[in-house]
Amino acid sequence: MIALDAPTVVPGHGPITDGDGIRAVRGYLVHIAEQAEAAYRKGLSFVEAADTIDLGEYASWLDAERVVINVYTRYRELDSDTPQFPRWGCWPCRPSGWPSAHKVGSASRPSHN
Repeated sequence: MIALDAPTVVPGHGPITDGDGIRAVRGYLVHIAEQAEAAYRKGLSFVEAADTIDLGEYASWLDAERVVINVYTRYRELDSDTPQFPRWGCWPCRPSGWPSAHKVGSASRPSHN
C-alpha cells in the first residue's frame, strides 16, 4: 500500500488517511511485536505482557485495549501451543476489562490527513 503512494487511503478500520497513516499503523504493529517477543522470551504470559508493554506514542490511540489481542496473536505466532481462548472469554480482552484497569480514556487515533 505504501508503495502505491496513494494520496488517500480508506482502510477497513479507522479514519481515512494517507501513506503516513499506514506507516503509523505499521510502526504500532512492529512496536507491539517486538515488545511481545521480548516479554515472551522473559517467560511472561501474554496477559502479563499486555499489562507491562509501554504503548508509548500509541497510548492515546483509540481502542488501546487491542494491545491484548495483538500481544496474544504474537504469542501464537511464536508458539502455536499457546492456549486458544474465545475472543471475549478472556477478561483482559473485554472492552470493559483492560481499559478500565489501565485508566485508558476515549482518545482518538491521529488521522494523518
